[in-house]
Amino acid sequence: MNKLLSLLFCMACLQAQAQTVGLFYNLPGAESGYVLFAPGQSDTTYLIDKCGKKIHQWASSLHPGLTVNLEEDGTLLRCNNVNNGQFPAGGSGGNIEKLGWDSEVLWSYDIADINQCQHHDAIQLPNGNIMAIVWESHTKTDAQANGRVTMGSKMWSEKIIEIQPVGTDSGVIVWQWRAWDHLVQDADSLKPNYGVVADHPELLNINMGELNVSTADWLHFNSLDYNAALDQVMVSSHEVCEVYIIDHSTTMEEAASHSGGNSGRGGDLLYRWGNPQNYGRGTAADQKFFEQHNLRWISADGQVMVFNNGVGRPGNDYSTVETFTLPAMIDNNYPIEPDSAFKPTAQDWIYTANPPLSLFSIVQGGAQRLPNGNTLICSGTEGEFTEIDAAGTLLWKYVNPVDKTHILSQGETPFLNDCFRAMYYPSYYPGLAGKILTPGAPIEVNPDTYDCDNFPTAVVTAEVMQDEISVYPDPFINTFSIHLPATLQDGSLQVHDIMGRPLYEAKNISFTAHTDPVITLTGQHKGMLIVTVRDKEGSCFFQTTVIAQ
Repeated sequence: MNKLLSLLFCMACLQAQAQTVGLFYNLPGAESGYVLFAPGQSDTTYLIDKCGKKIHQWASSLHPGLTVNLEEDGTLLRCNNVNNGQFPAGGSGGNIEKLGWDSEVLWSYDIADINQCQHHDAIQLPNGNIMAIVWESHTKTDAQANGRVTMGSKMWSEKIIEIQPVGTDSGVIVWQWRAWDHLVQDADSLKPNYGVVADHPELLNINMGELNVSTADWLHFNSLDYNAALDQVMVSSHEVCEVYIIDHSTTMEEAASHSGGNSGRGGDLLYRWGNPQNYGRGTAADQKFFEQHNLRWISADGQVMVFNNGVGRPGNDYSTVETFTLPAMIDNNYPIEPDSAFKPTAQDWIYTANPPLSLFSIVQGGAQRLPNGNTLICSGTEGEFTEIDAAGTLLWKYVNPVDKTHILSQGETPFLNDCFRAMYYPSYYPGLAGKILTPGAPIEVNPDTYDCDNFPTAVVTAEVMQDEISVYPDPFINTFSIHLPATLQDGSLQVHDIMGRPLYEAKNISFTAHTDPVITLTGQHKGMLIVTVRDKEGSCFFQTTVIAQ
């Protein structure tokens, strides 16, 4: 209690000194580890600890466009803005590069010309390939031939591409999905894609949403995630306030069609959620998302987390962090009832700040579920990162000190310190193995003096539990067993990869000395995995790491 009061008193002192940037507080219960971010107005990417001390930085020649990720092999995957004048919109990129720890360019690949431009997000797949979101331009004639009614001189659509890197500056497109191949419209019966929109939730109505004539940006995808166990891709559409799931098991030809792949449906949408009026099965009252960002799978039972920006939300504009759970698949497809929208009918959990208007990012932003169950939130336009626990209690706050023209001094008010998102990495993350992680000074100039601890993330081992708990074999291939004491009843067991992506989950389980759960993992899972057991209240009972071969 005395320590908490001391920390709160210290926090009050910092605020009394007109603190504006850097670490504001790091309270007991916050997850230790590291946070990666790329200021939107800078060519530098930063890694800090939870005390706001600079651990490392990478130099690039361009501003981000937009995402950056630290990969398990220790490389930095970074999207760069090449200022492609053909696509003058927020999130524009055009170049993807992989940097070594010392900022050396290991691979650089351009996707920027008069017809296409990478934007917003890119991820590295388990096979080492790179998946990216790309705008593609269509003429007015082409759009009208596909049934578009209102538009300017051109129209941008979206595609998702998978690139197999070759050498240091080349690549091969090994898979592609195009929105333009999966259209429906009910405006012109003479067009080949004419149909009743409500009868085709698997297709995109080319006339949905309000077209931004100045940029022609129709869908504006802004985030991307991949589920290796399901071989599915999930993407977020900012303009029409929906998220989509696509079958990645298809060939490139099948992805352009309506059949093939694990689902048997080719590249048609397997699932969509957030705004059912887009496919004629809801009204404005059913809309859940309002220009959302950064969707991601966070549990093996299909729970998804989204940063809901809240632009145009009924009442007031304010941002929330939300989760919803996908319906269980039937024959590799997400079920939908006739004349109804995709389930669920509501979110599982919504975090609203107190007061609500204190969290609002008009663009950008993100959220990430941490190993201890907390949530890291990035309010993008403010460059503000916070961490909350399950009850919504604020435990950690940091404000990006890198502004449009310079690094701020403590006490200087930020003008343009935006960040697309912030990414958390635990101390045991493979991409940090063997690296020098000595904390330096804070990034800001003339920083405040304060005491702070960034203890390594605690990982309980079987030995500490006096052999009551064991995981075997370790290393393992596909299957391992876990022995737990019979005192743990109605608990849950989860397996995540090192980035927190869910691989397996079992709920309401009980253990005896004679029944040890056998965990079978499907898909290509190699490297360090995190096994977490929680009691029936949801508290962490046991956590360890195992190696998948």
